[in-house]
This record gives sequence, structure tokens and C-alpha cells, in this order.
Amino acid sequence: PPVEVGDEWLIYVKTALDPQDRDHLAIEPHPLVAAFLEAARQLGFRLRHVQCEQAPRYWQRRLPFVQEFEFKPASGPFKGRFDELEAIFFVSEHGVEAILEIDRKARGFAGLLSEALDMDETLVRFTYGPSDVASLAQWLANAISRYS
Repeated sequence: PPVEVGDEWLIYVKTALDPQDRDHLAIEPHPLVAAFLEAARQLGFRLRHVQCEQAPRYWQRRLPFVQEFEFKPASGPFKGRFDELEAIFFVSEHGVEAILEIDRKARGFAGLLSEALDMDETLVRFTYGPSDVASLAQWLANAISRYS
């Protein structure tokens, strides 16, 4: 099984010719996904967690599993206004379809009730391509602002 060592994952193969041999493999995001990650960083979001999980039923016709990126607002205009921002990306030859889940911070009794009933989350779906990268941070800020 894989073993996490710092920022690296090691996979040990017991029957390998040289079990101590280590070959490093760097996995980089698609350039359009990397552009989104940079836009989120510019807005003060910190990438907190990335995990693979079973896709919700309505997305399973595309893929059985998705990779979910979870961001926390660490600085900037959204700090204190949101609990988290989650993003899932579907990359195609035409661009990226992004699904965002915006989780608002509970305020007052109504906010606590909304949070308890999972009504404090909003799904936003949009597509973008290479020509949209320059304005991606502004577009993302506008989209998030609509739900704060």
C-alpha cells in the first residue's frame, strides 16, 4: 500500500528486483485547472485538501470517481464569509467544466439552521477555456460574491 512521507507518496513493491529503488513521479494539473488554482490563490483561498471520491449519481455517467479540491478562505475579500469552496473539474478538448460548491459561513440563528440542514451550500457550474484564463480570477470573484 502507498505510504505518505512528507509531501510524497511511496509505493513499495515487495517482489521488486530492488525494493529500495525510488523513481519519482510528478503529477501536475492540466494547465486550465492550474489557472483556476492560481485564480483562487489570488483571491486569498488556500488549497486545504484534495481527494478522490465516488462521483455523485448525476455525474457517474461521465466518470465513476471525481477529484475534489477543497479551499479555505485564508485572506482577501472572502475570509470570514465562507466556510469553504470546493471544486470539481471535467477537462475536455474544448475547455473545462467546473462545478463549485460554495459553503457560506453561518450567521445568526437562521444561518445556523441553514447550516444544520445543509441549505448553506450553493452549486455553481461554469465552463472556461484558454481565452478566459486572463479574466478567470475576476470571474470567480464575481461568481462567489453573488452567494455571500
